[in-house]
Amino acid sequence: MKRENINLTKISFFLLLLILTGCSTQEPDQQIMVLPVEVHLQDDGSKWKVNLATDQGIAKMHEIINEFQKVSSNSKEGYQKLGEDLYATFQAIFNACDMEGKGHDELHNLLTPMMGPMQRLKSCSSIEEGDNDLAAFKLQADAYSTYFYYSSSQSLKHLSVKLSGILR
Repeated sequence: MKRENINLTKISFFLLLLILTGCSTQEPDQQIMVLPVEVHLQDDGSKWKVNLATDQGIAKMHEIINEFQKVSSNSKEGYQKLGEDLYATFQAIFNACDMEGKGHDELHNLLTPMMGPMQRLKSCSSIEEGDNDLAAFKLQADAYSTYFYYSSSQSLKHLSVKLSGILR
């Protein structure tokens, strides 16, 4: 049952991605943009725990952006490559997702608004467009540490549960 829910979530994400990135005859500034969805802390005000792949993926996205800002001459081709690199990392986060429940939903609330700017970066047609989409993407990515954290102890617990299942 758990595996079916994860597969259903991945299929739903893929369908949403297709809808949001499908071909359009509208000019980019006329396309419907995904509005940010509000992310919430837990009821007690604490952050949500995430898995290692998510935490590393978000860190990698920040690293990609920081490197781009250090070496880029801000060309539309540079922004297109940035969009491709961010997209590859974004996909890796979703492919490694094994979270469930409210924390999982809140993580998707944070990540989903990143898709629009990221997709537009991949097909960037001007430096101004690239600047705007990068700023929108960063706004969401920078909010990650406000709502989520990774604990190495949860990784050890997860590993011990997996090992106990293997050793039986």
